[in-house]
Amino acid sequence: MALAISAYNKPGALIHRFHNTVSMIRTMELLLGIAPMNQLDASAIPMDIFQETPDLTPYKAVLPVIAADNWITHKSKDKAAAQWMKKSDRQDFAHADMADPKVLNAIIWFACTGSSSNLPQTAQLPAYQAMRLGIANLHDDEHTSKKDDDD
Repeated sequence: MALAISAYNKPGALIHRFHNTVSMIRTMELLLGIAPMNQLDASAIPMDIFQETPDLTPYKAVLPVIAADNWITHKSKDKAAAQWMKKSDRQDFAHADMADPKVLNAIIWFACTGSSSNLPQTAQLPAYQAMRLGIANLHDDEHTSKKDDDD
């Protein structure tokens, strides 16, 4: 998700055309007067959300209402929830991408469905499995050839 906030936005406009990240990149390239970086953004449709003259009408941001105890962790209601809370506490959230994704998926699954539903397997393309098995076989072949060389 992205927000394009500007005095040049068309006020009150609701755009029904599909846009994606590449559309936004193409729009920025056009606004900055730079050439497309590759064929993908060169062929992207720019976002039609801007007007020629700015609307300098002041505005006041509306802040969302958040409960004061929103970030306070309450005691767990049952043993299963307590275990998942401990697993969550053990994750490294201080640095980007350092938490274990498998554990996080299981924690989120439990939080949404409870203990009555098992976490489904992660979907993977057959090519991924073939590549993984091929790499494993390649490593096995290397170990076998090293043993043969040692004899």
